[in-house]
Amino acid sequence: MRSAPLLLVLCACVTVRAPSTERVEVTPARLARGAYLATAVTECVGCHSPRDWSFSLAPVRAGTEGSGGEASDARMKFPGSVVPSNITGDGETGVGNASDGELRRAMQEGIGLDGRVMAWDRYAQMTTEDLGAIYEYLRSLPPLPGPPAK
Repeated sequence: MRSAPLLLVLCACVTVRAPSTERVEVTPARLARGAYLATAVTECVGCHSPRDWSFSLAPVRAGTEGSGGEASDARMKFPGSVVPSNITGDGETGVGNASDGELRRAMQEGIGLDGRVMAWDRYAQMTTEDLGAIYEYLRSLPPLPGPPAK
């Protein structure tokens, strides 16, 4: 008896959920917590800002916080090229017009505002409260033009 070859076909179906309609209330305590988380814990601002390489440790250039970072590319032995986007409150190129649900989906699920992948591993396990604090802090940054938010 002859056996026929067995063909297995694997199909991965990915469903992208719509952003939630949640809204985080802005409070002074939440803004302070967001500033701490975005600058000292998750490094949102450090990655998404130009740096001053003329100083030791290349601090963020004053007045450019969140306006978009510098490219990670072949010069840094990085495969491809990634440019951290504008995360200021700018409504055109930043996160100023993004809903809380869109920001939460980007930060926890890695689906950026434009549908592309966003680095999300640091945020996936954060609480809704901490994420909300970060959103509100980012929106409080002075609106600056920069690479479009993703």
